[in-house]
Order: sequence, then C-alpha cells, then structure tokens
Amino acid sequence: MNRQIAKQNLISIPFVFAATAAALLTAAAANAATTASTNAPAWITRPLSLAESLNVALQQNGTILKARSDLEASHGVVVQTRAIVIPRVQASGNFTYSDPNAIDKFPFAGGGTNASAFNFQQPHENWSSGIQIVQSIYEGGRMASALRSARLTKEQALLQYQTVVADTLLVTRVAYYDVLVATQQIVVHEASVNLLTKEFEDQQRRFDAGTVPRFN
Repeated sequence: MNRQIAKQNLISIPFVFAATAAALLTAAAANAATTASTNAPAWITRPLSLAESLNVALQQNGTILKARSDLEASHGVVVQTRAIVIPRVQASGNFTYSDPNAIDKFPFAGGGTNASAFNFQQPHENWSSGIQIVQSIYEGGRMASALRSARLTKEQALLQYQTVVADTLLVTRVAYYDVLVATQQIVVHEASVNLLTKEFEDQQRRFDAGTVPRFN
C-alpha cells in the first residue's frame, strides 16, 4: 500500500516540473519575440561566453560607470590640490585714453632766424602690458602637505574604482554560473519528467489490459 502511494506521489511531481518548465519556455519565447521586434543590441539575442559577459558588465554596468565618473572627478581634485606647487603665469594689461582737447599744448620755437613757433601735443593713448611667472618656494609646510594629500587622494580614488570593478565582476561571474546551473537543472528535470511520463503510460497500458488495479 505504501509503495503504491509513493508511486502516486512520484507521478504527481513530474507534472509540477513539467508545468514549471513549460512556463519558463513560454516566457523565454515571449522575451525573444519582444527583443527581436526592438532595436536591442546583438549580444542580447545570442548566448554569451563568460569573457563576453564580463566585457558587457564593464561597458554597461551602472555602478562601474558611476565609479569611473567619480575617478575622473577625483583627478580634478588632485590637480587642484597640488596646484600650489606648480608655477603660475600671470598676465596683465592696461589701456588709457585721454581726450586730446583736455591736454594742454605747449608752444615750441625752433632755432634760427626764420624759426616759426608750433605746438607740441602729448600722446593721448597709452598702452601697457606685462607677464610674470610666480613660483612658491616655501610656505611653511603647505606645499609638502598639498603634495601628500594629492597623492593619497589619487590612490584612494583608484583603489575605490578597482574595488567596484572587482565586486561587479565577481557578481557577474556568480550570476553566470548560476544560469549554467539552472540550465542543467532544467535538463535534469525534463529527463525526470520524461521518465515518469513513460512510467505513467506503462501503468496506464497495464491498467487497460487489466493486469494492475486502478489505484496504480
């Protein structure tokens, strides 16, 4: 009696797996049809190797892209921090215009007996420009502190980026192997469903022949 109940339970289990597998296959087919009708990248519609999956994660993962932006921003902070020790170029210019009518004119007489007097007018436009290079030599330890802070900021940003990349690639590897395991589990479950289905059909033929009771 217990053996017959066990057989009945085994017969009911494959139908659950069969329904689950059918639902998964239907969802996969629907997703494939949706992807084919859109302008999706080519890597979505085909199987990917582990290396290809890692490359896609490096190019498309939002966490890595954000970490990359943070690394670029920290580079600007580093440049700004160590700018104190870099020579600076300063340029200046000036232009002055004076109204010619407001400038006093001085008479000037030339030498000789036939010399005639004429007026000497000062220039009314003045131009000036200058350029200089400024280099700090000593600021009481501020320069050494700026260089050390810039170096530590750069190392910290680089290590944070490498940590994000390593964590993301690890998660991608785990997810990839989980998919492979799930695929093999589907194959095993399908084989179990086929085996139990054949056993059910065999019991049905025996019942039709009258060799086993209906309870089987």
